[in-house]
Amino acid sequence: MRFGWAVAVGVATLLCSCAGDGNGNSKENVEDTQEDTDTEVVYSTDLDDCDFDVTTLESKGADELLADLLRNYDLPRCRGEVVAALESTALAFDLSAMHDERSTALSPLYPEDLVVSTPAGVDPENQVGWMVVAASPHDVGVHLQAALDPNQVCMQSVWSVYYGRSFLSDALCFSSGACSELRTSAEIRIAILAMPFWRDEFVDFAVVPLPDGRIAMVARTWNEEIAVADVEGNEYRQGFGVDIWYEDPADPTATVWLTARWTELAMPSVGGEFLSTLLMNEVAARIDYTNVFLDGGFCINDRDYVYDRP
Repeated sequence: MRFGWAVAVGVATLLCSCAGDGNGNSKENVEDTQEDTDTEVVYSTDLDDCDFDVTTLESKGADELLADLLRNYDLPRCRGEVVAALESTALAFDLSAMHDERSTALSPLYPEDLVVSTPAGVDPENQVGWMVVAASPHDVGVHLQAALDPNQVCMQSVWSVYYGRSFLSDALCFSSGACSELRTSAEIRIAILAMPFWRDEFVDFAVVPLPDGRIAMVARTWNEEIAVADVEGNEYRQGFGVDIWYEDPADPTATVWLTARWTELAMPSVGGEFLSTLLMNEVAARIDYTNVFLDGGFCINDRDYVYDRP
């Protein structure tokens, strides 16, 4: 099924935010978490506000483009320019290869690259950054609907034993195509090695029209506070992310998925090189588990995990 948005660059009615109540329960349906609200345009659409030179985008590598995207995420037309430029980066990989052959290490993100609140006292140099590109047999519309599931645990890595998504703006407005923006938050229970912890994150989604009429969806992810593990001395200190789902130019029923993560895990018992490989594998596994679940296959985690956060 082709992604059915009637979207065009510069259509102000799509560049809107529909404020909801922000109290969605992770076990409820999307329809039960929304209130009737007014729609208003909240973002600038002036290309002159872009913090980059459009004519130089094609010459930039993944590190620079991803930083440009995050720095300009809240400006829809600027965001769209970078998303379009990143597609050639994604398509340069052999998507049939093993995930370590379609992955690349990323340089750290610095405060000037981020327009969101970040944990106090963290050092960007301690981030481990990875970008992975993969193919999905599901179209972008399927991935958008998957993002609207309040229970995300089956579409994460094996470490995420609970993932409850709440909606901070109107999910029905986004689902219908009346809004191109969606804001969410999540409570997540991680069980990695001997380091279980709860963490909170924010994920913003946006629909992006591409120059040739195809559609992409983009998301940014971040945490605002350090998560302290149950085991003393271990912490999830910082985490930032970008996901882009492109309608496959060769097959509108499929998706090219680019995902990038910058993470700092403080785990004194684990060596840095091993931890880096572990994080790369986690990024790749999330794509694989999502595809399997959307295919109707097994859920790697317990979808009925009982919420037990203190």
